[in-house]
Amino acid sequence: MSNLTSEIEKAKIMAKQSEVLLRASYDPESKEDGDVLSYLAFTQIIELHTYLAKLLNTAKAKP
Repeated sequence: MSNLTSEIEKAKIMAKQSEVLLRASYDPESKEDGDVLSYLAFTQIIELHTYLAKLLNTAKAKP
């Protein structure tokens, strides 16, 4: 159970990082910075989606 809790905490951290990157991309210092921040946020969100899908499958598999 503690392993599942730590995996959920990791997902929460990933979600917060995604939020920070996305918010930063709204007010960049330059267009290039905004593009990079948007890209990083997008890839972080895809990673989070994949991680959560695996976590859900793991939780479903446990009796």
